[in-house]
Amino acid sequence: MLLYITNNGGDLTIGEMAKRCRFEQNGTVSARLDELRFKRTIYGKIPRVLIIDGATYRVECSQKRKCTVSKRRVTCMAWVMVPANQMPSQLEIVLN
Repeated sequence: MLLYITNNGGDLTIGEMAKRCRFEQNGTVSARLDELRFKRTIYGKIPRVLIIDGATYRVECSQKRKCTVSKRRVTCMAWVMVPANQMPSQLEIVLN
């Protein structure tokens, strides 16, 4: 979903992702996003590179903006997928 939104010129906050996935809590999306962003090792967190249909991507913050779902007046981080120039990690996603 994040790649599709990014390819169409958009970005998503955690609250917007949770609403689109019909999750009641943002923490569920936050945990999944963290797993997409980092690989945990004994040495700490290492940035993760994803392979989707043969192309490499990584998840990054594009900007801080107001969430369209949240009623609060705080800024939230909006996320996008950008091309990665690193060697891929162990996570590979192939869409048919």
